[in-house]
Amino acid sequence: MFRVLYDHAKGSVSEYYQWISYLLDRPDYWSGVTGGLRFFDDMAMLGLLEETTEVLAARNRRLGVQWGDATFKDLERDRELLNAASVLFERFLDIAPNSLKRISTYIRSNPRQFVTIEDGD
Repeated sequence: MFRVLYDHAKGSVSEYYQWISYLLDRPDYWSGVTGGLRFFDDMAMLGLLEETTEVLAARNRRLGVQWGDATFKDLERDRELLNAASVLFERFLDIAPNSLKRISTYIRSNPRQFVTIEDGD
């Protein structure tokens, strides 16, 4: 699930904001992302996503909006949101390569937890 977030959010601060909001609007998806990060013991990325959630949730409460109300235009209309999301997005880009490496190294070291190889007989 982290790869889903990463692939969709890495392109711009707007995509990061929109995809975080989208996934938070779907608690099962969000728990898939955070649960996966816990499984791989990626506390740096987990901490960043928790901080992002807190920042966005505070804004939502202040404005009385829900996760599903988020749009790309929010960043154009809200300079404070743009500034906060930009800082968080830059940190996301800095941390993500280590997250991807951590996950891929674990999977390569423990392939039987992720893939079942059957004989062609």
